[in-house]
Amino acid sequence: DVVLTNPDTGSTTFLKGFTYIDEAEAPAISWVEPGEGPVTGGTVVALHGENFQPNPTVYFGTKQATAVDFKDSTTVWATSPSGALGGVDLRLVNLDGQEDTLAAAFTYVPNVPDYAKLLAPLSVAAFTSGTVPTLYGEVFEPGMTEGMGAAPGMQAELVYGPVGGDPTADFSGWIAMDAFYSSDNGNNDLWVVEGMTSDVPGLWAYTFRFSLDGEHWTWADSDGSQNGFDANLMGVVEVI
Repeated sequence: DVVLTNPDTGSTTFLKGFTYIDEAEAPAISWVEPGEGPVTGGTVVALHGENFQPNPTVYFGTKQATAVDFKDSTTVWATSPSGALGGVDLRLVNLDGQEDTLAAAFTYVPNVPDYAKLLAPLSVAAFTSGTVPTLYGEVFEPGMTEGMGAAPGMQAELVYGPVGGDPTADFSGWIAMDAFYSSDNGNNDLWVVEGMTSDVPGLWAYTFRFSLDGEHWTWADSDGSQNGFDANLMGVVEVI
């Protein structure tokens, strides 16, 4: 009860006019998933922990998340803003001002195409100084390749070199040449190299690689890049 008493001893009582509550505990971030995403932002990251309150604010380094979705007191989803390469802290601030930071919890990585695949034919032959049959590769990047025409900013190259080598491990001895957009293949873009010639007889391994910045690449092989690049799954050109 709340009792108000005047100097002349007159008083009034407000029954159950005040309630004591437990002080809210500070939030604590235990772990997040995924722990990385592209520098362009847009990765939905789940923060797991305890004592999260509705409508918190989440920061990736010094930049505020572009969207926050409170699930419950133990889970909050936050969408990463754009950022620079490298790790940043994740900070969650409750409406009451209490906060917690998980150091170096999220890493910004280069933005590369999501998927690439080397298409048939995977084994071709050509005579010395003759024309190699057309070679094909495809690429997928959400929000870019689904539309008509070549995805803006997409770069593609055919890479060829000695059979048994791995151009992602050691690029010496390998040659890259520009590939060209051909057509849409469902949600993927189809790229080709045609009219290629060689004066050097022998066996040559080849594949395609795709980039959005000309520096970081998604490498194709014949079963697709979803499980990484396998140098044993490149195509082969035999020059006779």
